[in-house]
Amino acid sequence: MRKDHFGGLAARAMACTGAGSLVSKLGNLLAAIALLVSLVALPTASSAQGVLRITNDRGGVLSQRMAEIGRLQVTGQPIEIRNGYCASACTMYLGLPNTCVGRNATFAFHGPARTDRRITRQEWEAWSQTMAYYYPPQLRDWFLRTGRYASTNLINLSGRDMIRMGVRECA
Repeated sequence: MRKDHFGGLAARAMACTGAGSLVSKLGNLLAAIALLVSLVALPTASSAQGVLRITNDRGGVLSQRMAEIGRLQVTGQPIEIRNGYCASACTMYLGLPNTCVGRNATFAFHGPARTDRRITRQEWEAWSQTMAYYYPPQLRDWFLRTGRYASTNLINLSGRDMIRMGVRECA
């Protein structure tokens, strides 16, 4: 799977959207912020590397989740989403090579949104591409075709669906 989620983020967003400098600048800014935060948050060598079990995660701020994903990518910590609920930014765990899912887990997707103001079409496109970047190819394609267009109603998919879209099933 991908080794570096941050280095090629802006180039990937540009290639996928064909958009101009606003998307490029936003992508570069997001990548730089996420990388900086992830480096600051790196655990020490003596920290425990147990399995991170996700059971009820409703998402959160995308930039914060990007930093967490960066840290987990560096440490290689295993992630299990065997059951429960994983929504919004939580779904970004699905692209990490050490993530596995259970068939009965529920995953909820929606397009980019802000609580404080409307986002522009360019921002919406850049954030959509950013989220999609973290998914395995089949899930990425589905998200860009379907998932990102959900706004007020989330689209719920099962762990079985995720497995069919290339996410590893927990043993």
